[in-house]
Amino acid sequence: MKVVATNNIFIYLTSEGNVYTGQLPSYVDTEHCFGKVCDIVCGYEHYMLLTDEGRVYTWGNGRRLQLGHGDLTNLELPTEVEALAGIKIVKIRAGGWHSLALSDCGDLYLWGWNDTGQLGMENKGGQEKKGLKNYTLPTLVDVYDENDQLVDLCVKDIACGTRHTALLLEDNTVWTSGCNKYGQLGLPPERHEKIESFKKVFYDEGITNISCGPWSTVVELQLQK
Repeated sequence: MKVVATNNIFIYLTSEGNVYTGQLPSYVDTEHCFGKVCDIVCGYEHYMLLTDEGRVYTWGNGRRLQLGHGDLTNLELPTEVEALAGIKIVKIRAGGWHSLALSDCGDLYLWGWNDTGQLGMENKGGQEKKGLKNYTLPTLVDVYDENDQLVDLCVKDIACGTRHTALLLEDNTVWTSGCNKYGQLGLPPERHEKIESFKKVFYDEGITNISCGPWSTVVELQLQK
């Protein structure tokens, strides 16, 4: 069983694959979903679920585009994110008002609110910046190094907080983007209030996975014997 809570949002997953929401849990109808529900996450106003067939469903408040259906519509029932149809997703994460989905090929898709650069998709390949853009649909993320060269590596793990996102690439480098008010990006906040595109901030060959709190980032290392 898994329980996830953010502010006043609660979501529960039983070992049988049943989903419930609310402080007093009420059943969520997932009979229309393809496959058994295997994971759940939630933001401050929206929910996401993943099935064992790699399908992603979202519902809740969509006013900041966090549902990934191309509009601002609120949804009462889990609705498949059609832009991800045909892509097998293996991991999902929800920030305050943005969403992440990682495919079995190591491709990362992001969508939702981007007020502090938490989607990490600005200044692509040296393009001129034209201000932060929110994304209505899942968008494939490209990571560029300090020389604006595309980093041709798969994403191994993903995590996000309220307004920031962290990635672990297959070479065990950690990249972050978004709000850095409390140093959650692994950079000095007095020098970097926010980062609008993913920046490499840490490396260790023993990294196993990453996770985020609302305003923090945690890197887990394997102990060397």
